[in-house]
Amino acid sequence: MTTARLFRVTGLVQGVGFRPTVHRIAHELALAGEVFNDAEGVGVILEGPEEAVLRFPEVLRAQKPPLARIDDVVMTEVPATGRTEFTITKTKGGHVRTGITADAATCAACLEDLFDPLNRRYRYAFTNCTHCGPRFTITKRLPYDRPQTTMAPFAMCPDCLTEYEDPLDRRFHAQPNACPVCGPKLELTLPDRTPVPGDPVREAVRALHDGKIVAVKGLGGFHLACDARNPKAVATLRARKHRDEKALALMAQSVASAERIALVTPEEKELLESVARPIVLLRKRPDVELEGIAPGLTDVGVMLPYTPLHWLLFHSFAGEPDGTAWCHEASDTLLVMTSANPSGEPLVVDNDEAYERLGDLADLFLLHNRDILIRCDDSVVRRVAGKTLFVRRARGYVPDPIALPRAMPSVAATGPYLKNTAALIREKELYLTQHTGDLEGTGTRRALEDAIDHLAGLYEISPVLYASDTHPDFYSTTLAQSRAERLGVPHYLIQHHAAHVAAVMAESGAKEGVGLALDGTGLGDDRTIWGGELFRVTPEGWTRLGHLLPLPLPGGDAAAREPRRVAAAVLTLLGRENEIATRWPDLPGADKFGRFVRSTLCPKASSTGRLFDAAAALLGLVAVQHDEARAAMLLEAEAEKVDVAPLWEDAVRVRGGVLDPLPIFEKLLAEPDRSLAAAGFIRTLARGFAELVRASGVTGKVALTGGCVIDRPFTEALLEDLALFGMEGVLPLKAPPGDGGVAAGEAWLSALALEAGTEPKPLEK
Repeated sequence: MTTARLFRVTGLVQGVGFRPTVHRIAHELALAGEVFNDAEGVGVILEGPEEAVLRFPEVLRAQKPPLARIDDVVMTEVPATGRTEFTITKTKGGHVRTGITADAATCAACLEDLFDPLNRRYRYAFTNCTHCGPRFTITKRLPYDRPQTTMAPFAMCPDCLTEYEDPLDRRFHAQPNACPVCGPKLELTLPDRTPVPGDPVREAVRALHDGKIVAVKGLGGFHLACDARNPKAVATLRARKHRDEKALALMAQSVASAERIALVTPEEKELLESVARPIVLLRKRPDVELEGIAPGLTDVGVMLPYTPLHWLLFHSFAGEPDGTAWCHEASDTLLVMTSANPSGEPLVVDNDEAYERLGDLADLFLLHNRDILIRCDDSVVRRVAGKTLFVRRARGYVPDPIALPRAMPSVAATGPYLKNTAALIREKELYLTQHTGDLEGTGTRRALEDAIDHLAGLYEISPVLYASDTHPDFYSTTLAQSRAERLGVPHYLIQHHAAHVAAVMAESGAKEGVGLALDGTGLGDDRTIWGGELFRVTPEGWTRLGHLLPLPLPGGDAAAREPRRVAAAVLTLLGRENEIATRWPDLPGADKFGRFVRSTLCPKASSTGRLFDAAAALLGLVAVQHDEARAAMLLEAEAEKVDVAPLWEDAVRVRGGVLDPLPIFEKLLAEPDRSLAAAGFIRTLARGFAELVRASGVTGKVALTGGCVIDRPFTEALLEDLALFGMEGVLPLKAPPGDGGVAAGEAWLSALALEAGTEPKPLEK
């Protein structure tokens, strides 16, 4: 019997080769009809034998394009009109309800084109198709069509247009489709904009061989590149960028290349080769020394090439062989690929901006004339306790949403001060912006506003509420307040650590949750610094069930930069203040430090991050840190030298909902072996937090969040101890556990409260 149905397909279904796939499936099933994009997603009308028509959803899900995500397929009956052909119809208008994919790494088919000397795209740096290439960073608005992207100025040549219009071609409606005849072009210049003669890629590789630093324009911004195996080049890059401690990211040709310097698990291999191509933090091989790359640390950040331009650099290093077999072979070529931004400033994206801001950093500029619409830094991930955690969530993952269980109010949240991201809710989807960074200067503050406006415009989100941190001096707080006032909508203030816990709740759609929020700093409800908190969170607000014993924080914010200050406070509380001047003779006022620590003028903090800092300083690993969390990373590296960490059970002290870390510090100071001391401190502190949860009477699931959760031995021990006490630790997997996920919690808790008709606030225990 002949019948007809309309199928509405929603999700990430535009710009990913969806319509050609539907066209092919319709022919396989011998069905007539049409397929079209509109602002709702994809519409498919099929007419033919009923059995074949009804098979369509199952076949579609099985054969969907690699980058597509199908959220729903809704079928309705429509009149059969005797259609005899299947056609692809132009995009239709309407209210935006669809999405767009993140930027995707170059696919295998495009690599074949790139390195086939007989292909018209041989060594063309902008080769892409519907399965790969730029998406989010070039799209101004939806629907996702070429005029809505930064490819609009490049009119397709006849050959590209033929591909673009052929439903059976993998470049059918590939919006960034281009070739050397009609597409963007590369250029290599000196800092004064003088062009460098010759092939831009080959000359850039020659310069890298010679130890030069090259600014490379990528998908979401510029990188500063140099030869990672040239210590002098690495030192020069560090000096120019004023980056003396922070680890540098590496780009390797292949997994086999990465395995020469790091231990790669099957799960890490999958991450490295995924279309997202994040930086993956891998354990360094103990016998490998990469001078200046990740000094003193256990892990090294590695990513694989994800654009044709990256591949071309490695191709020239390899001697430009034909074919793609070399892409998977081991190579000693390693490039530093670090974000091209002067310290504290946002990522550089514009050519003129690059010359202005990077002129003192780079020797050469490898540029192109395709605009980057929106900044999007490389994502960073780490495997912890068998899970993949985000250290930084950006390129390759943004704007993929966190799916919500039901339609929620349209809320915007502006996030914290450090590692900022913002969040917006559209019905059943929660969107996190790409990583913005610390809101120290006007550049990053403007980048935050641009990121919010871009997502809101892309998805036509009109917030009915703004949420922010409770800290009154954060730029993100004042931004939310001013926007709420301008729109005449409410502004909710969400405590920092409650938002951390709520972010984990959002991933499962939970209305209530209990969690440990363990980080370096966040303004508490008593206006002191918190960071070692056990919270219960509901739509009505948050309850502090337990916390770390607040320890003195000599110098306030200065203590975060100088771990020796917190360590000196610990020594004072343990009655060992006479050791302060001996350990750190250059500490200002070292001989009077104990008196200040005991005074009422010294601020206090219940911060887990500061405990790691103090332990690192007491073990002589670091006194002053210029990169946030370096002390904790050095402590972790020292601890991981031990196969089995000691557990000092007699040092675990929890009373009245307060975990006292001082007995753990006493044990650390009594252990002569530095590695055992570091491992024992981390292991026992984890047991202390598990005991804090158990003593509070909490059962069931416990969210584990905050920047300290990135610490591998600490979190693995904490999960183990919670399980020992009959509880299940739950890690955030879709948003970073650190401050990069706070906005998601602000948005989720605010939406829950708005839905319930309440305003979240501190609640009595």
